[in-house]
Amino acid sequence: MRFDFLEQAQRLIAIDSVSSRGTVAIAEHVAGLMAAFDLEVRLEEVLYRGVRQVNVIAEKGPVTRDDLLLNTHLDTVAPGDLAAWTACGGDPLRAVVDGDRIYGLGSADTKLDFLCKLKALEGFQQTPFHHRAALVGTFGEEIGLVGARDLVDRGYFNFAYALIGEPSCLRPIFAHKGLAVWEITADLVPGPPPVEEHVEMMEVVFPGERAHGSTPALGRNAILAALDCLVGAARRGRAPHVYGLAGGSASNVVPDRCTLVTAHDLAFAEDARAAGARIEPMGAQAGRPLDCVEVLADLLEALRELEARLAQAKDDAFDPPMTTLNVGLIESREGTVGLVFECRPIPDLSLEEISEHVGCLDDRLAPRHPALSIRVNNVRYNPPMRDARGGVLYAAALDTLAEMGLPAEGRTKSTCTEAAIYGQVGIDTIVFGPGVSEGNAHRSNEHNFLSHCEKAIAFYTRMIDRFCVRN
Repeated sequence: MRFDFLEQAQRLIAIDSVSSRGTVAIAEHVAGLMAAFDLEVRLEEVLYRGVRQVNVIAEKGPVTRDDLLLNTHLDTVAPGDLAAWTACGGDPLRAVVDGDRIYGLGSADTKLDFLCKLKALEGFQQTPFHHRAALVGTFGEEIGLVGARDLVDRGYFNFAYALIGEPSCLRPIFAHKGLAVWEITADLVPGPPPVEEHVEMMEVVFPGERAHGSTPALGRNAILAALDCLVGAARRGRAPHVYGLAGGSASNVVPDRCTLVTAHDLAFAEDARAAGARIEPMGAQAGRPLDCVEVLADLLEALRELEARLAQAKDDAFDPPMTTLNVGLIESREGTVGLVFECRPIPDLSLEEISEHVGCLDDRLAPRHPALSIRVNNVRYNPPMRDARGGVLYAAALDTLAEMGLPAEGRTKSTCTEAAIYGQVGIDTIVFGPGVSEGNAHRSNEHNFLSHCEKAIAFYTRMIDRFCVRN
């Protein structure tokens, strides 16, 4: 049996596999597709934060000491503002082909890479393997490499080599940055109740432009735009009462929307419109204002100081060459304000060193706001991938690309991937995949190239033949 690549690409993109909603549907779909091949297929389900999640595993060949793992995650980030998906008519789950490009959520990151690997395995249905090949579709990569961690925790790491799927423009990735996510929570002193029983309110919506959290300069951060406007108004003595604020969808995405709910205030509305915001009257509402403007002003200044400190150490092998910072989420709830930001540390910067830098937030905020309870917690850490250029797999990848007439040169990556998880348990690992990451992944109108997919299929076919058949 053979499957139509483009048809299945459209089907995979159509399946909602946003991390927070689980990968059951997409895992069951690809398991059904693989059932017709000469593969042993199984689903491993876990309940993660109350959501059913599934790793799908397909294997062929005997277990040896030189087995090959083909790993690609099946979850995606949330799409953000649907209207920004202009190439898909406002529906990011509707794949659209335009020439060599195929648009849709997960097209580059990383549903089509999984399909490329499966298409490569399709050509070996009647071929005996001397070493095992395993195709694994993981869950939860976008929320902490959770599926890969679960596999390793279960003891599923007896492989010599691992090809990890991520968009790399068909270049082998030999090193990547890490990820550290921090959450700041401030318990606010209740603000004064409004004089009136109901207050005329307005919703102030600040737009941004999505980008991957590892390259914040390629986007426009709506949360920072909202805070800059609010703090600027406060410094001019024209800050409104704030009743609520919310922005962003994930720490690893530059937010494209942030909303403030404020008392109706003509002066602030003028400032906000000048900053590109949209004003929506809400009518008379009951509520208690948040005493948050001063602490947000200090927090914004402290975050920018932290960003500058982190940027001092550089590694020119990466683009951008410094540790970056992205403010991805903000939300007020029941007298508290929570903000989540992430750092993408260069490999030589340890979590302990990052923590020392982040300590400047506590040092700055606590003395200025002694009446508030302010907590700064590290909620996630993904390790970097160390230099893999001395490995057998990297050398084989360069040889294979040269045989195909493609550029035989490696790169680094500013994102983090599951490669670091497998590398920590001694597997010789590289990252590879069709499509472009920078300025494309975690962004509206995400796309891949069909020509890249064709070359990726050929690359994976040669690598499987080299490591599982001829070796």
